[in-house]
Amino acid sequence: MEGRGKLDFRRFWPLYLAVHRHPLTRLAHYIATGTGICSVVIAVITAVPLYAMTGIPLGYAIALASHRWIEGRPSLVGVNAMLGARADLYMCWLGFTGRLIAEYHHLGLVPPQALFARRRQATIRSRDF
Repeated sequence: MEGRGKLDFRRFWPLYLAVHRHPLTRLAHYIATGTGICSVVIAVITAVPLYAMTGIPLGYAIALASHRWIEGRPSLVGVNAMLGARADLYMCWLGFTGRLIAEYHHLGLVPPQALFARRRQATIRSRDF
């Protein structure tokens, strides 16, 4: 039990990045986060809370579905939803400011996959034969 102490953001963050290496998963999360944030802003501006009440769950649905549909594995939301939300906002910030790949390197993680990298490599190999 000693090694299984309370999970904090410092320990959760590398796990989160590790399961968000696929570019389409990250894109889905960027869309999901934007959906949630925009729905809250619209709800505040219009004083209609229904926008936030539908936009936030829609954002979560997009993000959670991306793990199943794109990567074929569950998300980390069951580990700690609050840490997941914080990590998602931070990942989006790093992605939009161009510092996400540097963060992977800083943490010693394998850098994120490039879109279409495997397909391009397989195409080149098939042409060589």
